[in-house]
Amino acid sequence: MKKRELMLTPFSILPLALSLILILPTLGRALTPFEYYNSLVAGHGVGYRDGDFYQAQFNTPTGLCFSESGDKLFVADSTNQRIRVVDLLNNNDVETLAGTGVPGNTDGPFEKAAFFNPTRLAALSNDRLAVCEFGTNQVRILDLKTRTVSTIPGIPPAWDMVYDPKDESLYFSETESKSLGRLDLKSLKVSTVFSNDSRVPAPRALCLGQDKLYVADKTLPTVYELELKDGKNPGQKEASFKAVGQADHVLEMAYSDGSLYALRSGDIPLVRIGSPKSIPVSLATPWGFSIDNKNIGFDPFLIFQDNVPVGFITSPKENRKLYITSPFNHIARHSVISVKDYGFDSKALTFSSKNRTEDVTDFDYPAKKPIGTYRVLVVGDSRTQGAPRLVPGEKTADPGPGTLRTDTFPKQLEFFLNSDAALNGVKTHFEVLTLSRPDQALSSYAAEDVPPLVKKYNVDMVLALAGSTGYEDYFDRPLVSGVPSSKEDKSYAQKPLSEKVLSGVSKDLYDHCVNEGLLDGKHADLPSDWKLLMTGNDGIRKDLLEMTGQRLVLLSQKLPGIKLALLYIPFRPFPNDQASVFWKDLCSANSLPFLDITEPYEALKTSFYPTDQKEGGKYYTAYGNEFIARLLTHYLVENSLVPFTPAPQ
Repeated sequence: MKKRELMLTPFSILPLALSLILILPTLGRALTPFEYYNSLVAGHGVGYRDGDFYQAQFNTPTGLCFSESGDKLFVADSTNQRIRVVDLLNNNDVETLAGTGVPGNTDGPFEKAAFFNPTRLAALSNDRLAVCEFGTNQVRILDLKTRTVSTIPGIPPAWDMVYDPKDESLYFSETESKSLGRLDLKSLKVSTVFSNDSRVPAPRALCLGQDKLYVADKTLPTVYELELKDGKNPGQKEASFKAVGQADHVLEMAYSDGSLYALRSGDIPLVRIGSPKSIPVSLATPWGFSIDNKNIGFDPFLIFQDNVPVGFITSPKENRKLYITSPFNHIARHSVISVKDYGFDSKALTFSSKNRTEDVTDFDYPAKKPIGTYRVLVVGDSRTQGAPRLVPGEKTADPGPGTLRTDTFPKQLEFFLNSDAALNGVKTHFEVLTLSRPDQALSSYAAEDVPPLVKKYNVDMVLALAGSTGYEDYFDRPLVSGVPSSKEDKSYAQKPLSEKVLSGVSKDLYDHCVNEGLLDGKHADLPSDWKLLMTGNDGIRKDLLEMTGQRLVLLSQKLPGIKLALLYIPFRPFPNDQASVFWKDLCSANSLPFLDITEPYEALKTSFYPTDQKEGGKYYTAYGNEFIARLLTHYLVENSLVPFTPAPQ
């Protein structure tokens, strides 16, 4: 079958079973970074090695900071006595920026400079980096333009360090001496902001966000925002304290998109600092559950020791994307990873709503699309929300409204697109967002609800799930310019058909139904669209095609430059043979791309059993959703509906 045609054959799916079972040494091209909710940025085991992100090695990476452009991530590779850099625009390749690997305090060119346990990093103005060394209690300055290292001596032992460009100062927490210090980079003078303050007797974690400086104590739970003013003596600063939330045993803090985050020791390692208490940040998996430290049977994803430095920073380009290092995490040991806070805890469960919203009915994706990301918006009915897991031996399955969103086929599609991209050397990353309108036909709402979301989230492609025709709207809503109003009108819907204003195609369908004995004009009960279709009446079929097609063409016209494809997935309540042909003919008549997975679905569903709930069930199972996502990944790539070009070698 030619790729330009979107009709599919069941046997083109045969390579799918092997798509994720690959042996690393046989890869024909290098891996590209896998972008997901939780991702490896760089690092593989303890050691020292530059190169590909998945082969590079660190030894106790701690401090992190970004270049001014946000394209490079600098890493204080503490035990390796080096400063490393991750090139985020070049497959996260890792290079050594400075350091010989031998402990010391030698200044000079990057290649000859020596460090002694570099632990904290801060990006300064004018292409410079500040490095705080635990081994010497000195601040080293790396000039990226001249590629030289110099030293600023006389810094007390510090746990954390942040740069404030407003006054060109480095602020550093002196936990043991119970002080917050300041280094004026213009005068190179060191001063004390506060010391032995009962509110923060042992200052530890520091963070700068929205031009505000935050500080957390080593053990006390209150986190403060500091307002800094000129002190009585020249060159000094004084601080006033404003409590902003609660979080104890904080190791590091970072700020993004209005939220202050903290890494903690203990059972809840990552929180959003709030008042009256902090909020745990749940991390999602593709396997239908959220990550926390209470999952039995495997090591915690994040775990931090109270007195061991870690790295923590937020992306300057992506809201709520957090970068973390730690030598003791099982999954992230001696590596740099990223995690995303998209509200997996608050929106993990599906829900039903007919109310119009300005947001997708999904996780809390930032509206701003990350660079290099291709966004797909899946639009459909409750099938995009429900994914019950069947548990052998239990009498009932988990009901649809209680299923985890990561089990749905849009979220599984996101996972498989990204994993296949990583395995095939494709640099494009994918985000698959969802708009669900349970119990509503696609044509009833898409032309009104989809275009604003496409604009808000900068969507590249809309994949619309074909289901019911929505023809009833022509009888339940007043007609405006020949199509039903976008607003529901209950009083109008309850009128007898004989009292409604019918014209054009609605009048034609009414007459055809009366002739077939399906309507008597005295009541408002309408036959189901599939009952009408099954009559075999050519006039009724033509009317249904026109009614449904009118509004989907309107949707297409409102999305200039946006790729739109209708998707048909077999569904037990539908007469699938007739329904898939109906949607094929509709798309053909209106020049709309159509992706029909009926044939491969039917050919393989026996092997993927159980794909749906038992008779009367409303949803595909979690396993059926995974199966659907595998099929969609295969055909979206095969038919060039998504960008999937491997990077040149």
